[in-house]
Amino acid sequence: MQVRFEKWHGLGNDFVLVDEGLLPDGDVARLASTLCHRRNGIGADGLLLIRPDPPRMTVYNADGSKPEMCGNGLRCAAAWLASREGQGPPGPLRIQTDAGPHAVSVESTSCDSWVVTVRFDTLRMGVHGVEPIMAESEALGAGLLVSVGNPHWVFVGGRKERERLATVGAQLERDARFPDRINVEVAEQVSPNHWKVTVWERGCGLTQACGTGACAVAYALASRGEAPWDSELIVELPGGRLNITPHRTGAVTMVGSAVRVFRGAIDIAQDHSAQRPND
Repeated sequence: MQVRFEKWHGLGNDFVLVDEGLLPDGDVARLASTLCHRRNGIGADGLLLIRPDPPRMTVYNADGSKPEMCGNGLRCAAAWLASREGQGPPGPLRIQTDAGPHAVSVESTSCDSWVVTVRFDTLRMGVHGVEPIMAESEALGAGLLVSVGNPHWVFVGGRKERERLATVGAQLERDARFPDRINVEVAEQVSPNHWKVTVWERGCGLTQACGTGACAVAYALASRGEAPWDSELIVELPGGRLNITPHRTGAVTMVGSAVRVFRGAIDIAQDHSAQRPND
C-alpha cells in the first residue's frame, strides 16, 4: 500500500513523519531503519508516528530503537499537527509521548517554517536505574545525569572535549551502567548565557541538534550554579540555536524552529518493507 509522508527537521535533526493510522500492522522498527537509511531510504535521524486525535507522537531512531522522547521531533510533530488542512490557526496543543504529555504552542513564520514552544515538566537529576546524579568517565571526566523523560549524561568542557565526543560517543552511550543506553552532551561556555553543545544521541550518533539534550544541558548548568534559573539561555548546536529556560520548579521551556522539507509517498508492504519514495 502507498503511504503519504512528510520530511521535517528541527535544526538539521531530521525526521520522516507518518500518520500512524495509515500504516499497516507490522514491524515498525524495521520500517524505521529502512526509511531512515541515508542511501537506500528517505534518509533521517528518526521516524515519527503521529496520531492526530488525541495528539500523540511515537519515536523510532534510525537504528530501529524506540526512545521515550525527542525534543526536536516533538516540535516537528506539533508543527505537522498545526499545519494540517482544515485545522484552523495554530494554537496550544498537548501532545502525548512515551515520556508523558507535553504542552506546546505553535506559530507559523512561513508556509513551511514554524516556531514551536515546548514545556517539559518532568526534569530531574539522575536517570532511571542509576542512583547518583553524577557519573565518572575515563574519556571526559565527571558528568551530571539528567532525565528529560529520556536519559542524558552532561559534561562541561571546551572545544577539545566537544570534538572528542565523535570518537568516544559510542563507548559512552553503551556504558554498562546504563542498560537502556544514554544520550551524551558536552557543553562549552561562550558567554554567561550562551553555550555551545555537541550531542551524541543513542541510536543515531552525532546529530545536528537534540532538543531534550539542550534542555538537559540547561538544567544541569543551572543545578551546578553555572547558569541562572528562570533566565533564557542560548544553546548553540551544530544545526543552530535553541532558546532554553530552566525553571527552579524543575520545568524547562524550549523555543525552536520546525521546518517542512518535502512531502511524498512510499510503497509499504504488509511486512513493513518499503520501496523507493515518490515525489
